[in-house]
Amino acid sequence: MYDNVLIGVKGDADDHRAIDLAHRLAFSGTRLTLVHVSVISALASEREGLELEINASGGLVHAFADELALAGAGTRVIREHATSVGAGLQAAVARLNADLLVLGSTVHRGLDRLLEGDDVASTLARARCAVAVAESMARPGWRPVTKIGVAYDGTPDATVAVEHAKRLADSLGAGLTPLYVAEPHIYATGFGMIAYPVEDPESVVAAARKDLGTVAGEEVKVIYGDPSSELARFSGQVDVLVCGSRRQGAVSRLVLGSMALSLSRHACCPLIIAPAPQHATPTARPETTTTAHGG
Repeated sequence: MYDNVLIGVKGDADDHRAIDLAHRLAFSGTRLTLVHVSVISALASEREGLELEINASGGLVHAFADELALAGAGTRVIREHATSVGAGLQAAVARLNADLLVLGSTVHRGLDRLLEGDDVASTLARARCAVAVAESMARPGWRPVTKIGVAYDGTPDATVAVEHAKRLADSLGAGLTPLYVAEPHIYATGFGMIAYPVEDPESVVAAARKDLGTVAGEEVKVIYGDPSSELARFSGQVDVLVCGSRRQGAVSRLVLGSMALSLSRHACCPLIIAPAPQHATPTARPETTTTAHGG
């Protein structure tokens, strides 16, 4: 499914997780390219040490020798200069016409995050192809992809995600489980009082299950709760979780993009963010069958 895969590398342990994930998603004949972004900034950062090593060694091949060996024969490494990691990676995606960008888990906290920024957030804001993010904690042993989960809510973004997940499942011979999280409707009871849901969760789940039916030939699993928390929990039951992308603008990214960003930090398995509808490969809408209501 993925013919041209880029892997973002920084010269740390996250590189190995990203390369391992690329191998799990790629096939024989897939082109792998390591991409290192040199950030153009007046402020020094922890990347400066690696930049000095690269300049002193005379090239990227020496600096990323371990990563190249792990990625395998035929892998090359390139360098992009940009004002941010996200801008540099997306410049490489556009220049090489990549169909998948793989990142290690870049979970920054506290001062490190303030100084360096969040590579995943920067990249998701610009991505024009699918983006795969490795889990933050490596599972013991090498795990083939046999179970793929996909977040579904009936929107165009989710439709693209389902189609993407279906193609990936077919290419890997894996099972597919679409998941819809019915979010509670909170009702305020009065000034100064605590708001709480007054709907019956079982009724909400039953109604959603009937309305959604099956997608791409698979029955949609429906649960009730907070979408971010439930999807993070669901990620512990699958080998890869696919979700849609919503990038309509800066304000929308802050609100709608928070789901993918939250999952990139808390998912228990690798996360794939499917390209936004305007950047996705044209495909037929996934077959959707709605279960008939009893009467």
